[in-house]
Amino acid sequence: MTGKASSRIRIGLNMLLRPHVRYISKHLEEFSRLIKLTDSSVVVDVGSGISPYKHIFAPKASRYISTDLKYHPNLDIIAAAQNLPFKDNTVDLVLFTEVLEHVYETTKVLKEINSILKSGGFLIITTPFIIGHHQTTDYYRFTQDALIRLLKESGFEIKVIKKRGGVFATLVGIIFEIL
Repeated sequence: MTGKASSRIRIGLNMLLRPHVRYISKHLEEFSRLIKLTDSSVVVDVGSGISPYKHIFAPKASRYISTDLKYHPNLDIIAAAQNLPFKDNTVDLVLFTEVLEHVYETTKVLKEINSILKSGGFLIITTPFIIGHHQTTDYYRFTQDALIRLLKESGFEIKVIKKRGGVFATLVGIIFEIL
């Protein structure tokens, strides 16, 4: 199966098997309504993995480009986040979802992302707070204060910070870690 149907099935399975993807999707859909993308907009998904959020942003932009360190079937470019292959000031929106905790040189990567964004461009970043060690490189957990400081030090102006989760989500996360 190819095309949109297989993409919908893959997204559906991803959301079923990874409930946090559904939760993050809900918030990204909300942010996507606030950010005005046009038919000339460029969206870059840094650390995209299997691009679980492509369905939210790709229809609203001219180009949706997925980047990651490792090959995935729908990946556009293999690239490290600290050395993105884009010219400065060429990207309207960067998605950086659940990646920052895997980056050792956080400030260097955030400055690189800032450099490729156009003036008035947007970065949407998500990062877990309470979750067990996952994947081979898992360096950090960030408080809201730490994220604000890192982003400001990297040249970003913060428009919105939205916490996700809460007591119930934390308990469910801990239970999933135990199982």
